[in-house]
Amino acid sequence: MGSENIYGRALDFSLAVREIPQMKVRMGLTFGVAFTGFVGSLQRSEYTALGSTVNLSARLMMSTKWGEIFLGQNIQSQTKEQYEIVSLPSRKFKGIAEKVPILELVESRKHAFVSMFHGRMIGREEELQQLSHMLKPIREGRFAGIIHVYGNAGIGKS
Repeated sequence: MGSENIYGRALDFSLAVREIPQMKVRMGLTFGVAFTGFVGSLQRSEYTALGSTVNLSARLMMSTKWGEIFLGQNIQSQTKEQYEIVSLPSRKFKGIAEKVPILELVESRKHAFVSMFHGRMIGREEELQQLSHMLKPIREGRFAGIIHVYGNAGIGKS
């Protein structure tokens, strides 16, 4: 399981959100192709996601009870070793021709975080020095503002 494991990251995030006491959530997760972007005109537009993957996620979410996380089969096939996932009876959903298998994410089987990186970081001295300087107000008990670290997965942001 590499650091780019988007399936595991999505499931870990979902489980973490479910544990936040003031959050009341229902989730449906699938993986696939979707159209995302702004639709509308200059006067009124919104950011949206469209496609059968998005529709299935929404249908799964709408069929959950509060605190449940339902998954599409394609996510389970990528994560079944690391997570406890139980099969529920298949269901028919509006707009989908066949019955859909229902899988519920129960919990993670991972017990501890294992770092993928062992060794010394090379080539980030300038960035680390800049970050350290930006965090100085926090060490003095003051607000430091917002620091945005951006980049693709696996390039050394953590």
